[in-house]
Parts: sequence; C-alpha cells; structure tokens
Amino acid sequence: MTISRILCPVDFSDSSHMALRTACELARRFGAQIELLTVIEPMPTSELMVAQAYDYPIEKVRNDLSKLPPASLGPQPVRRAVKIGYPADVIISCAREIDADLIVLGTHGRTGLTHLLLGSVAERVVQRAHCAVLVTRMNPTATGKPTAPGEAKSHDAATATTTTK
Repeated sequence: MTISRILCPVDFSDSSHMALRTACELARRFGAQIELLTVIEPMPTSELMVAQAYDYPIEKVRNDLSKLPPASLGPQPVRRAVKIGYPADVIISCAREIDADLIVLGTHGRTGLTHLLLGSVAERVVQRAHCAVLVTRMNPTATGKPTAPGEAKSHDAATATTTTK
C-alpha cells in the first residue's frame, strides 16, 4: 500500500487532535503530504446575511488551522483548507479532489439518542469514501476523561477502524 496524501479533517476537538497526531506519524513513516480540512456547517439564514455570517468564522478558523500541526509533531508537507458544507459530504468530496490515499479522522464516540439524532460523520465517511479510512477514538478512562493512545494501558488503547475500497 502506498500512501502519498493523507486527508485529516480537523474540528479542533480532542478527538481530531488525536487523529492529527496519528496522521502526522503516518505521514512521517510514508513520506506523505497531509491535507488538513475544517468544515463549517451551513447556517440557516437569508442570502443577504450569508457573507456577513461566514466572514468572521472562516477567518478565525483559517487562523487556528494555520497553527496546526504543532511543531512537536514534526515537519511534513501540509496543505490547509476551510470549506462550508455538510462535514461528511465535504470530507468525501475533498478526498476525491486531492486523490487522497487515506483519510484519518477522529470520532466523538456518541452513542444512544445523541448518535441517533446527530449521526456520525465518521460512520458516513467510512461508508462512502473512495479510499482507506482510519478512525481514531478517545477512550474514556475510569474517571470519564479521554485517554490518548500513548497514555492508555494496552486494554484501554484507542480503537481504529480501517476500510479499503
């Protein structure tokens, strides 16, 4: 398997930061380029207000995204994009546009009613992506706080789902 382009969607949550760490490690191992993507969901508003409503969030997100990945994760070629749309659709579309070999994304691990109402972006991406998908998840410890894989005991390690098409 050759990996030259990795798409890593980032929503600035703990789970997406863990996915970013994983993507950086894989990029170092394979000499791959990373494409960071942040998706801003559309807001129901009139067309007149759309430009004003998105100006500030997009600039703030671009600024925050420009700081990733942190220097501690090491240098690798990184491209960044901010797009407006429904996250799963934009991630899948972007993966095709850049001809990604791998998508690395985090999941929030929602269950029950919350999962039923909000769904899972990761689940939709796994089902529809044209390339391999690696899903990282923060495991809650006994205290209920997330544990990163390097900090976890072997039986608490984060789970990952990979699919290839």
